[in-house]
Amino acid sequence: MKIIINGCFDCFHDGHKHIIEQAILFASSNQGACVLILLNSDVSVAELKGLNRPVNCYEIREYNILNHINFLYNRDGRRNHCAIRSFNTEQELTKKIEDFKPDMIIKGDDRPDVRTIVGYGKFPICIIPRIKDNNGEDISTSKLIQENNDS
Repeated sequence: MKIIINGCFDCFHDGHKHIIEQAILFASSNQGACVLILLNSDVSVAELKGLNRPVNCYEIREYNILNHINFLYNRDGRRNHCAIRSFNTEQELTKKIEDFKPDMIIKGDDRPDVRTIVGYGKFPICIIPRIKDNNGEDISTSKLIQENNDS
């Protein structure tokens, strides 16, 4: 099974970890499975989120993801079948998804309309509900940044 997840993964938090863990769980139930993480470039994040983003550069975001993946695989004693690739534009993202031909695209439920997800209509999409913080509220990078600015 080939699975894709994509996003900015800025200010790496438990919600990001949850999506990655879910993708690895789906993949680990199949021999020869692979998870491809498509990570927005710094330019792409700034275009999507604003000029004050990303908070963390591509290399740090990639490092955080790799550390979490390695932790999961070392904890569970499995072989790592994950790869990370960058993209700059939606067209580049579309091409990478179409070239990879995933069996599933996994996304968080932060999109109000599933039809806006790149790959919709071509590949199956699995929406993973956001996890909640201790107050029962959604965990998100934007919320973490706002809370940090307010303090």
